[in-house]
Amino acid sequence: MFFVIFPKSKGKINVLEIKQVENFLIQVGTTVNPKIRNIKGTSLPTWSIRGIIRGKKGEASKSTAAFKKLMHI
Repeated sequence: MFFVIFPKSKGKINVLEIKQVENFLIQVGTTVNPKIRNIKGTSLPTWSIRGIIRGKKGEASKSTAAFKKLMHI
């Protein structure tokens, strides 16, 4: 089990930012494992980048691999 913890800061807790991070992590998890048990926050964006994110599975081209390396994906 992993916990993602926001750095402590003065003032009110930024609930919107926490919700955005939570939704992002659920979406990434859903991309990797479509059978994820979450039912809230699992709707994926309709856009994709072929070979990078939410694209078809398969061998990446040399340019795709180079882009992934550049972006640390």
